[in-house]
Amino acid sequence: MDAFYRHMIDLVESIEDCHTKGRILPCLVLLYTGIDVMASLESIPGERTQSSFVRWVDTYFLNGYNFPCTALDLYAARCGILHTFTPDSRLYREGKAKRVAYAWGTADVNSLEMSRRKLGGYDFSSVHLRDLIDAFRNAVANQLHDVEAHPERNKQFKKAARLWFAQMDPAIVNNYLAI
Repeated sequence: MDAFYRHMIDLVESIEDCHTKGRILPCLVLLYTGIDVMASLESIPGERTQSSFVRWVDTYFLNGYNFPCTALDLYAARCGILHTFTPDSRLYREGKAKRVAYAWGTADVNSLEMSRRKLGGYDFSSVHLRDLIDAFRNAVANQLHDVEAHPERNKQFKKAARLWFAQMDPAIVNNYLAI
């Protein structure tokens, strides 16, 4: 599990670094990928990404936050960002999810929402990127706390996490090859 924690720390630090540097699209890509990854660690065999993502967001991400969007809206936003760098997705085009618009830095999410209302005809949820990042950090911590409290879940979680990319010092490989 040491590698798991190292990778999660790297991911969260990279999200924060992108956010600090104003690299909004890479920040969102990493954030939505992080949600995908955490949801996948407890996905049900044969479960599709959408189902595990929505379940994880409902269980961990939305708790304690008053986001104006649903887990399905965030999944649709994830699809748009990861696949096309846009707010549009199949779920949005089919009318099953709303677009998500992002405020960041010193921008006020309420001003973004008031602008949407004044423009009229636009149906999207306004969220602040900082709130999404904080929700992700808390969701990961809450999931890890829950997993630790349930031995069988913990066992499955660790088994899934072991599949993650591992790093090895090149000297170890070279020593092995020299034997």
